[in-house]
Amino acid sequence: MEFLFQGVPNFNVTLGVGFVTAALMLCYWYRRPNNFPPGPRGVPILGVIPFMNRYLERSLKEWSKQYGPVMSVRLGRIDYVVLNDYDSIHKVNISY
Repeated sequence: MEFLFQGVPNFNVTLGVGFVTAALMLCYWYRRPNNFPPGPRGVPILGVIPFMNRYLERSLKEWSKQYGPVMSVRLGRIDYVVLNDYDSIHKVNISY
C-alpha cells in the first residue's frame, strides 16, 4: 500500500488540512447571527435557490408554514429576512 503514496509527500497532512478546511467552511455556512429568525439554510454557495419553485413567493409561503411569519432565507451567499403576514409588516413599519 505504501507504493501508492510514495510520489505524494505528506499526503496525510494534506488530507487532514483539507478536512479541517471543509469543516470550518461548513461551520461558517450554518452559523447565524444572534437573534436571527429561523429559516432554511440551503446548500453552500447557492443557498435555497435549488429548492425554490418557479415562483419565489409560493416557496416563501410554504416555508413560512414551517418557520413562522418572520423567517430568514439565504439566496446565494446573502441572508434575507422575510416578513410573510400583515401583522409582521405593520409592526416593522410602526417601529420606524
